[in-house]
Amino acid sequence: MNKKIVFGILALGLVALSFRIAIDRTNATVEQINGISVFAFAKPTAKYDILGTIKIKGIVKSERGGHMTKLMAEKAKAEFPSAEGIIVATEDWERAEVIRFKD
Repeated sequence: MNKKIVFGILALGLVALSFRIAIDRTNATVEQINGISVFAFAKPTAKYDILGTIKIKGIVKSERGGHMTKLMAEKAKAEFPSAEGIIVATEDWERAEVIRFKD
């Protein structure tokens, strides 16, 4: 009977550990462009304030990724000098929230 209890506790511990490992896999290193951290379809885990929203208009719809993030980072820094990051959460890559991390 005691062996079954010990085995059950060990099994429960392994299951709990596997959930922790799965959670740890969600961490990532964020790329920076001109000192602006870019969060694409993600949000930072650190606390932050939203300074505002930027929009990039008049860009060919096929533009994505690197070119758009560079334009967004430049516009964020120009419109919000204290900006530390942008959060792009839409597929169109035309809009992003500009953020500053809390101390």
